[in-house]
Amino acid sequence: MTVSHQTGVARSGDLALHYRRLGRPGGTPLVFVHGLSFFSWDWLEAAQALAPDREAACLDMRGFGDSGRASDYSVPAMAGDIGELMDHL
Repeated sequence: MTVSHQTGVARSGDLALHYRRLGRPGGTPLVFVHGLSFFSWDWLEAAQALAPDREAACLDMRGFGDSGRASDYSVPAMAGDIGELMDHL
C-alpha cells in the first residue's frame, strides 16, 4: 500500500532528523516514533488510519533510516530529538 506523504528534515543540534508528514492541520497532531531496527516508513499506514482529521509526523530516530548518525544514543538525547521535531513542526 502506498501512503501519500511529504518528507522533511528537522535539526537537533548538528544532527539532521528525517521525518515523513501526512494528514492536515486540525485536531491534536500525532508524532510516531519507532523502536529498534525500524524506521519512519513502518508507521505510515498506522498514521494514515489514525490521522484523517489531523496532522501526523513519523520520525526516523537518530541513527535510523535517513536521519544522521550520532555519538549519543541515550534516552534523554532521543527525547530531545522528539522535542526538536515538535518545535520544528
